[in-house]
Order: sequence, then structure tokens, then C-alpha cells
Amino acid sequence: MRTSSQPRVTILASLRTELEEQTAADTELRDELQNAIRAAQQADEEVSAAADLVDARRVVVAQVQLDLSRLARSATAIDQLSPFEFVVCPRCMQSLAARPVEDGHCRVCLQPDPVEADIDPAAIEETRTALQHQLEDAQRIQQAD
Repeated sequence: MRTSSQPRVTILASLRTELEEQTAADTELRDELQNAIRAAQQADEEVSAAADLVDARRVVVAQVQLDLSRLARSATAIDQLSPFEFVVCPRCMQSLAARPVEDGHCRVCLQPDPVEADIDPAAIEETRTALQHQLEDAQRIQQAD
């Protein structure tokens, strides 16, 4: 009887050893999988942060382009409209003749007339140059991103 149980004990011991080895290998693979999942999550977060940064750079470029466009329209409007004295509203065509307006204020919008420094062509050009440099810098940074 002992001889027949001896092979069973050996087989059982062998199976236990094999099971322990397999369990250790499974544990190691699970750990690797968890590490890979954490690394993937971290990479997703970094990609999301990078995408947000690129979007922010795009917004900066668009804003500076908008500022340049606004400055150009403003300078054109000043050049084209400053010689005219409006007698009617350019939007609704109502007469401005009977409208009470304080001295030194615009007859159309009633805001104070701009001081000479506000419409100085040199100041406008200086602002345009500064905005152009900002745009170039922002575009360079956006391309690098």
C-alpha cells in the first residue's frame, strides 16, 4: 500500500509545486498589467494636458490676429471717417442736429472725442508692430508644440 500512495504523494507534491509556480507567475503578470494600466492612464493625462496647451496656444494666436484686425479696422475708420461731421446716425439715419451733445463729445455715440495721442499714426504703428511681434512669437511657440 505504501508503494501505491507514494506515487500519489509525489504527484500531489509536484502539482502543488507547479500550482505555486503558476500562481507566482500569474501574480507577476497581474502586477505588470496593473503597472501598464497606470502608465497608460498617466500617458492619457499627459496627452490631454498637451492637447489643452496646444488649444490654448491656438487661442492666443487667434486673439492676437483678432487684435491686429481690429487695429487695422480702427485705423482705417479713423482715416476714412474723421474728416466727416455726421448730421445723421450712420446706423439708423436719424438726424443728429437736434441732439444735445456736450462739447468735446462725439455726436453719434456721445463718448468723449479721442485725444490726439489716441489717433497718432506713430502710436498706431507702434501698437501694430508690437502685436505683429506677439503674433510671430505665439505662432513660433504653437509650431513648436
